Amino acid sequence: YYENGGVANLQTQRGCQLKCVYCTYPLLEGHKVRANDAAAVVDEMESIKAAGIHHVFLVDAVFNRPEEHAAEVCEEIIRRGLEISFTGYFVPKGELPEFPQLLVRAGCTEVELGTDSLSDSTLEGMRKGFTAAEAIDFSRRLTAAGIKQCHNLIFGGPGETEETMAESVARMDDLQITANIATIGLRVYPGTDLAERA
Repeated sequence: YYENGGVANLQTQRGCQLKCVYCTYPLLEGHKVRANDAAAVVDEMESIKAAGIHHVFLVDAVFNRPEEHAAEVCEEIIRRGLEISFTGYFVPKGELPEFPQLLVRAGCTEVELGTDSLSDSTLEGMRKGFTAAEAIDFSRRLTAAGIKQCHNLIFGGPGETEETMAESVARMDDLQITANIATIGLRVYPGTDLAERA
């Protein structure tokens, strides 16, 4: 499977404390985060590597929430000297100043960011939990550390206007990123805040 283009997936935690209006992760996995012990996570990485696989995709709702758990996993990889690369889903916000460098030392080569917008009014409408300035700062810190990035943008969320769309595009153009995936419109799933608004 891996040799024919598949991906080795690993989950370090379940649950998501974020409150994005459209997201089903809290409905599927719960709002409370249940994190695996960092040593157990890296044990699993070691078994994956022993099977001949050298790259892992972390399928957590967002790997860096809580950021302390992500840092513990990285520190355990470094402590063991495990040479494996990984990527995963990230929220574009970070409090730990050394976190991007820690990711690199642990083998993180690229990240996929659920940015959604770089306009504060749209971010507020989608209840993303970060500001455009925080997302831009985090992206620049990742770039400085040498981590490739794919930012996901979603146009048409609550409060979106032509002006907020233009603002997001202009700000995204200013970032030195590897890729951007942009979609238009949000699916309305039962049980989400977006469904209640609708």
